[in-house]
Amino acid sequence: MLNLEGRLYPMHLPSHSPVLSPDDLSIIAGVKQLTSGDIVQAREYLKQAGNKSTYTAVFNWKTMRYEEISSSVKNALGYDTFIFLKQGLEFILGVIHPDDIASFRRIHIQIFDLFYQTPCEFRCDLKFSYNFRVKAADGSYRHILRQSTFIQLSIDGKPWLEFIESVDITSYSRFSDIKLTVTNGRNGKSKFEFVEFNYRQVNYNISKRELEVLELAGKGFTTKDISSILSLSIDTVKTHRKNIMLKTGACNMPEAIRLVYGH
Repeated sequence: MLNLEGRLYPMHLPSHSPVLSPDDLSIIAGVKQLTSGDIVQAREYLKQAGNKSTYTAVFNWKTMRYEEISSSVKNALGYDTFIFLKQGLEFILGVIHPDDIASFRRIHIQIFDLFYQTPCEFRCDLKFSYNFRVKAADGSYRHILRQSTFIQLSIDGKPWLEFIESVDITSYSRFSDIKLTVTNGRNGKSKFEFVEFNYRQVNYNISKRELEVLELAGKGFTTKDISSILSLSIDTVKTHRKNIMLKTGACNMPEAIRLVYGH
């Protein structure tokens, strides 16, 4: 396991996994599911937004549930607010386009990697923006642009309340690749002002094990390291690396990482 500020990231949860659960996201975020707290500030945020194509929400990372969601979600997606409040994260993960789940996971791994790299006092200044597809109540898929920021942290600097604004951009933006953009609201007082990541929607038919090898190689682990982490022989890891390059058409692993991850 990797440990970052007490956040355990198990190696058996690959970033490309096609399955995602609230427990997975809780692990990625590095938070424990506790009871909800005071959300007065969060409700004030919700009073300021909402129209036909936009809906806003406040998500509690301690309870892994939505605290509030604007009634405009009915106009945007056709769902009543009580579905989000009652079924929570299980519901939203169930309506994300199946082809976008793996990227949704990678986005959140990247978000919390950057979150924990940023000093505690600047974490609420980070603005995250990314796109994905959601199945509306009428069965159609809508292209959603989500923008979020953490409006309250726990006493030890971990995520607590996240304010989310989602916009239906289907009518004026053709869906292609998924993109994550991160900006720093304090103009460079933390480590970066603007970071962008692209997640290409290309299916290279890479197996789950090959994706685990690719992810670890991207983190700088050697063939020997990967062999030890995944409990595989060195020859088996070499075979996986060879297959990855054959499937992607890459000349080397860095190029394969760039092709699959899009950056």
